[in-house]
Amino acid sequence: MSAIPRFPAVLRAQTQIWMRSPLVVVPFGAAGYSLLVAGLQFATAEPTWADSLAHLNMWVVMIGPLFTAVLAGALAMVDKRSRSGGVEYRAVTRSMLRNARFVIIAVWCLLAHSATLTVSGALGLVSTTAAPLQIVGDSIGLLAVLWISYLGYCALLTLVGELAGIGGCVAVGLLFSVLGTVSAESSLWYLAPPAWIVRPALPLIGTHANGVGLDGAQIDHGPAAAVLGAVSAVAFLLAAPAISGTVQRLRNWAPSAPPARSRVRYGTPGRRYGSPTAAVFAILRSWWVGVMAVGAVGATVLLQWWYSPSVAYLFFALIVLPMGCAVLPAIWIPRIQEGFRAVAVRPRDPRTLATRVALFLLATEALVCVIVGVTAVLAKESVSGALRQVMVSAVVGAMLVMLSALITAVGGRIAGLLAGFVGVLFGTLVGGTGLADLVGLAVPWSWAAYLEASRMIFTIPLACAAAALMYRIFARRMTRV
Repeated sequence: MSAIPRFPAVLRAQTQIWMRSPLVVVPFGAAGYSLLVAGLQFATAEPTWADSLAHLNMWVVMIGPLFTAVLAGALAMVDKRSRSGGVEYRAVTRSMLRNARFVIIAVWCLLAHSATLTVSGALGLVSTTAAPLQIVGDSIGLLAVLWISYLGYCALLTLVGELAGIGGCVAVGLLFSVLGTVSAESSLWYLAPPAWIVRPALPLIGTHANGVGLDGAQIDHGPAAAVLGAVSAVAFLLAAPAISGTVQRLRNWAPSAPPARSRVRYGTPGRRYGSPTAAVFAILRSWWVGVMAVGAVGATVLLQWWYSPSVAYLFFALIVLPMGCAVLPAIWIPRIQEGFRAVAVRPRDPRTLATRVALFLLATEALVCVIVGVTAVLAKESVSGALRQVMVSAVVGAMLVMLSALITAVGGRIAGLLAGFVGVLFGTLVGGTGLADLVGLAVPWSWAAYLEASRMIFTIPLACAAAALMYRIFARRMTRV
């Protein structure tokens, strides 16, 4: 009988999984955010070190939590695909595997923060008059605070990735981004875990959570929030076995759907063989896509309630919609490719099935856009304004989801997710700033934020044409699976 492996051996096995995947270089892609921010800073004003720190606000409150969530979800996908390198079939407890995954995600999170702050610090040394020791000290201090406060968040994402995959991780990331922004400076911040990853960094970058400068205001108890974030990692990991067991019991208790063959009619040649819509639905069926959609809508509704429908729509158009359009194909396309191999021997034109896949993708993103529009009306947005938001977001979303579907079908999940996240970075920095007038039309991920008629006459026809073209290429690619 082989000896039970100890934690260092399990950690090495888990590390080898990540080192063999393209995800090993993803954290360093976070440096691209700093480069984009630096370009924005140079384009708008004479750079100073204080401005460089303030421009990191979006990383602290939005991009950082989402980047970590997508990274954790992608790691969970790779881990599931590799079946943990076979270690789940050895004498290794699930808790030991979970703890090893937590260490990996925490280290990758540290690398992402390090890449972002290293680039920002290097550009500060070159382009500002601040003392080098000040820049180095501020960068190291901010890195330590960010990583310590993220430990609990990484532990939560480890558990969510194990139970719900990348869809659940993205939903958690969206909710943490919104809740962290609205609760970081509230009087009850100590009761809100999302505030623990935002509040500690705000005094160091010199801004409020909404991006406005502090101007002498004080945000107290930042170190206490960071400690709460670190200590919560222990709480999440200790509670993980009970939570995982409860979810598994609920899955076993829930009534399962009837077998797919009971819903498909078989017969002699010449008769109609089953509905392709039902076949595709049976392949795509997943509760966790619904969880992601609920998280996306919930995050937007929270901003509608806390700020205004216009601010919430900007968040939805620049972050939620393009991120969802990247993650949804990453969940469905690999599953569809496996399902196509299963149905390839049946008398059904694969082009018909590819069309149904595209319709499911388009219908899902359009449904989310409609729900967000309805909630905007309930939040006192005008009906005409809400209709315009729904129309623009649905059309641009159709283009983005077909683009991600095509990239995922050709290059795989990781390529689709990377392209989507890079697009979110560009879209956020362009669509939410003065650069929209200069290069807005060159960044399709920002088009949903443009509600002016002078821009819509360009973006809407281009989005429709691009969606149609990418659907044709996607359908041809899927028929060769």
